[in-house]
Amino acid sequence: MGFHFSNLILYEHALKSKSARGRDSLVSEMIRHSTAILHLPMDTVDQHTRHLSDHIYHMITFAAIVICRLLSSYETQLAATYNIAELDTLICNLVQWLHGIGLPCHAAYTLANIIAKELFDRVALIMPPFSSEILFSKENTLKEALDQVTDMHQLVSAVNC
Repeated sequence: MGFHFSNLILYEHALKSKSARGRDSLVSEMIRHSTAILHLPMDTVDQHTRHLSDHIYHMITFAAIVICRLLSSYETQLAATYNIAELDTLICNLVQWLHGIGLPCHAAYTLANIIAKELFDRVALIMPPFSSEILFSKENTLKEALDQVTDMHQLVSAVNC
């Protein structure tokens, strides 16, 4: 995870200063490293997961937020290479996984809320106003809202085909 995180940090800094010519490969590499960071802990769950250091949770959170922000800025470019709905589903699954680790006072739970907010901000930009009002109503639980985000991506994908 440290290898992917260090590369992700390097690419993050390079993306801010790189010309448009090299941007495509940087964005693609950032998605690759971010997804690797997210898959690693979710695919290797054991009894020690609850006791990971906050540093690990911070790396996971950073990778998730990078994906959300890259999707917001480069969605059309990334759609040619990546399945956007799968990336959003990965983020939704991560939020649910982090919520399942511990009580609401656990760092993972708090960081999951931050990731969910970033995802919702991104999704709210591409949804019609009426659907975002339904999605973010107070009656919805986080899980219901995440399920609706996935359903909306499936609907948008079907309409765009």
